[in-house]
Amino acid sequence: MPEAVPEGARLLHIGPPKTGTTTLQAAFHRARDEVLQQGVRYIGPQRHSRRAVLAALADTDAPLNRRWDIDAGNQEWERIVTEVEQTSEPRLLFSSERLSHSDAAAIGRIVDVFDPSRVHVVATVRPLWKVMPSQWQQAVQAGARESLDVWLERVLAEPADDPRSFWHWQRHDRLIARWAAAVGAERMLAVVVDESDHAMVLRTFERLLALRPDTLQLHLDLSNRSLTVPEVETLRAFNRAARQNNIPIDASWRLIKPGPRMKRRTPAKDEPRIRLPDWAAPRVAAIADEIVAGIEASGVRVIGELGALGSPAFGVEPDARGQTSARPLATALVHRSLRRCARAARAVRSTLGQASQRR
Repeated sequence: MPEAVPEGARLLHIGPPKTGTTTLQAAFHRARDEVLQQGVRYIGPQRHSRRAVLAALADTDAPLNRRWDIDAGNQEWERIVTEVEQTSEPRLLFSSERLSHSDAAAIGRIVDVFDPSRVHVVATVRPLWKVMPSQWQQAVQAGARESLDVWLERVLAEPADDPRSFWHWQRHDRLIARWAAAVGAERMLAVVVDESDHAMVLRTFERLLALRPDTLQLHLDLSNRSLTVPEVETLRAFNRAARQNNIPIDASWRLIKPGPRMKRRTPAKDEPRIRLPDWAAPRVAAIADEIVAGIEASGVRVIGELGALGSPAFGVEPDARGQTSARPLATALVHRSLRRCARAARAVRSTLGQASQRR
């Protein structure tokens, strides 16, 4: 286990996504008062200051799609900057997986905010064959319609040096190299997530921040659990049906929130889980080996078994290739949801029409 960062240190956890970030952030957010009493400030008023980080990373000449988003995000970021500047506790932590999206210029701006002479950076990393299916099902929850096979083919073809690519934040070796170039390899730490011990990351951060053991606790969060194959295929069917009926996916999801509702159920033990298909194994394994070699060559400290990132244990469960069709119950859910969306759309149009006539 690691030694604690020195007093006065400012610890940045940069993710990337799908590496236990929600678990870690939720644990710190719930224990905020207790860790403060132990001399650690968890920066930001929320579990994850996503909008603030997006605004901080955005080029001022290329704002986000919605102006109010970047304006509100800038205000949140300014409050975070003020909190950092006024912090008197011996140590602080700021955690956001969105920091993994930073390019070199954005990294420089972030490091300047947290003081280059005091910044220490942690990246949590997981095996690609775990991250990739997880990232796909997250995309489906956000409205994607691609099968896992199609998604994998597209992602595997993306250039690793494209800042908009999946690989910009999930090529862990390159991500670590970008941040190590800004803060120094001696103040960069890679934590390999232990798939068999979900509390390992919490114990690691307790040691890094000189917290008492078991200050941070795991919490069962159904909203963050992975979907099963039938569940994700139901959502894909919903996404396709919404598209065919010309219902904007963001509007339909706001109205019925099918993903969060589905996660409240308890999956049957025999429901197949999403796995990386066999055909992708050689290509993913080759990239995984490059990641391991890159991290080893970087000179950064590593906590956990680095070799675990390059030792895949592939195996496709039945129907895990995105070919599963929605079951009758799932089909009924899709159609019922679409009817609710259609009724809501008609109500909105009627209200707008009445308002127009009054004018």
